[in-house]
Amino acid sequence: MPLPANGITECVQLLRIAIEDALQNQLPADRAEEVADRAAHSFVSVYGGSVIYVPLAARFELPRRNAAIYSAWLEERFDRPAAIKQLCRKHGLSENQIYKVIRQERLKHVRAKQADADEIQTWRHDAA
Repeated sequence: MPLPANGITECVQLLRIAIEDALQNQLPADRAEEVADRAAHSFVSVYGGSVIYVPLAARFELPRRNAAIYSAWLEERFDRPAAIKQLCRKHGLSENQIYKVIRQERLKHVRAKQADADEIQTWRHDAA
């Protein structure tokens, strides 16, 4: 269901405030406000007048959560069963769900490494 016009304005204003807040420790206040205004303007320029889908926060955070689970699991080299139980408690998931996340994340990392290796092989072949 599309938001009424004032809802869109509120949404863009929230986006601008979030960007400004995120930048407040990295840029002077006036510069952070300028960057946030530009980002909001760009968003409106691209998506203004169209209907867009905004995922639920939980769905939006899944990749970050999954990467954190995989990273924590990798760090626990010597006590992985305990790490799994701790991750279950922390994220409210079952052991099977944690293992599924680990498998998916490992596969992503393996594919990324293979792509890098293929790129290096291509580069070496082209250089020869």
